[in-house]
Amino acid sequence: MKLREVIQDWAFLSFHSPTCSSCQTMIPLVEDLEKQFSPLIYFFSIDVEVHNFFVSLYNIQSVPSYILFHKGEIVWRKTGLFTKSEFRDLLIKFSITPDVSSI
Repeated sequence: MKLREVIQDWAFLSFHSPTCSSCQTMIPLVEDLEKQFSPLIYFFSIDVEVHNFFVSLYNIQSVPSYILFHKGEIVWRKTGLFTKSEFRDLLIKFSITPDVSSI
């Protein structure tokens, strides 16, 4: 599925680099979130060393960086580490279900 096909729904972009230790730390958490919330949220993993177009398009200055879209609009953006509880709070804020208490 292409990004432009799902950007009208919920989409989560994860920008990372294979040489970034913080990015490597976050990979298991993001993969777990993807297992729990796909297909409610479409997850995209973007290697900044390969996909320069997206890096420029979204003005990514450092990694890890994350962007949550709803209906094509950025509703949340974060650079750095985050926890499952922060993500759970974000989902509650935007009323994204399933049951977020299991996160």
